[in-house]
Amino acid sequence: MVVYEVVMRYALVRPTTWVVNFTEYSLIYLVFLSVPLVLAKDKHVKLDFLLNSLSPEVQRIANTVTSLVAAVSCAVLFWYGLRITLRALEIHEVLITAIITPKWIVLMPIPLGSFFLVIQFLRRAWSYATKP
Repeated sequence: MVVYEVVMRYALVRPTTWVVNFTEYSLIYLVFLSVPLVLAKDKHVKLDFLLNSLSPEVQRIANTVTSLVAAVSCAVLFWYGLRITLRALEIHEVLITAIITPKWIVLMPIPLGSFFLVIQFLRRAWSYATKP
């Protein structure tokens, strides 16, 4: 879309009004809906040089604790994101930009993705806690 906007703006001198907004909104969707899958597949970025220097038992405990802390953090994000999204839906709040968009549509991936992150972090905590 950004390439399309550049071509339209500079080559054809017909800039669009919607590309920037649509790109911003799609970034929210891409991030919040892909992160739980990345975490589930364990393909996220890790700085584990310190963790690798610990004994396997301490690693297991550290991974369990950090997964639980992350689950609680994502649960807080889920709760507040859900409240704000439902409030925007209730009062019919809109974002007035080049495209008039209902705000709840833009906010929806935040509680949805956070909910799935809570599940993934709890699964990871359980997996680490029950690992022999």
